[in-house]
Amino acid sequence: MKILKPLYVTFLLSIALYGCSTSKITVNLTGETIKQGIGTFYEESDFELARTGLEANVKLLEVLYKADPSNDDIRVLLSQAYGALGYVFLDTELLNSPNDKEKKIRLGARINEFYTRGLNYGLSILKDDPLFKKALDNSDLDKLKTESKKIKDKDALFWTSFNWALLVNSNRDSSDKLVDLPKINVLLDKMLILDRSYFNGAPLALKGVIECAMPKMLGGKPEQGAKLMEEALTVSQRKFLIVHLLYAQYCAPAMQDKKLFNSLLDEIQKAPIGEGDMVLVNTAVKLKTPQTRKNISELFID
Repeated sequence: MKILKPLYVTFLLSIALYGCSTSKITVNLTGETIKQGIGTFYEESDFELARTGLEANVKLLEVLYKADPSNDDIRVLLSQAYGALGYVFLDTELLNSPNDKEKKIRLGARINEFYTRGLNYGLSILKDDPLFKKALDNSDLDKLKTESKKIKDKDALFWTSFNWALLVNSNRDSSDKLVDLPKINVLLDKMLILDRSYFNGAPLALKGVIECAMPKMLGGKPEQGAKLMEEALTVSQRKFLIVHLLYAQYCAPAMQDKKLFNSLLDEIQKAPIGEGDMVLVNTAVKLKTPQTRKNISELFID
């Protein structure tokens, strides 16, 4: 995401808050500009600079949202921003704080809050369709599958699924959250139809995580999850390292394949940071990898 200059932001907000019609025009223009420039955020190699910039600008996005709550670009950007804050930054910090119980509790709560915010912003777009909203709220999977066929906004669909899946994954011991997995699967199945290669194959990896993380007795299919991960590796030309990490964290343990686990983490360590919109996520993955390897005794039965 392009980091907005303070004076430019002040100028935009002063216009955005001046009058209803002017407000919406300004928000529309600003939302489209940020949407077009979001790639520069993912290209940032300085981890702390990216975090500081995103934390500052997410509240500015919410100011714009207040000015025009129906703006799809702003809602997608907020869903994406909160998902990134949760996974790229807070989850990395959480993983690398294994012995600080108070910090883990605090970070865990913030991660849940951010995924929830990202989920709600994304769902608010999908729920603009009253029939989809009714099916989702009533947990009517057959109707949900039918209504999801009409979804064309792949940005809203992916980031909704992303936040929802990670929220459930962060609360695997909560039956209240696990019951949402069938709904998430419906959304991801639709996403795979719309664009399997979206964001370097991320929908494939996300679907793979669900198949591998869910116990077999509850319908999990780790072998199918591994196939999805392999497809994601192919789509990304093995350059988007989050696929390797998720493959190692979820599918390798589900199949009790320690050799696969180690080979994937070795590949991450040896891989270049990459270029384009992979840079920031790959930086986070490299920071997560050492502690992930240390957790091997918790993931495999000797």
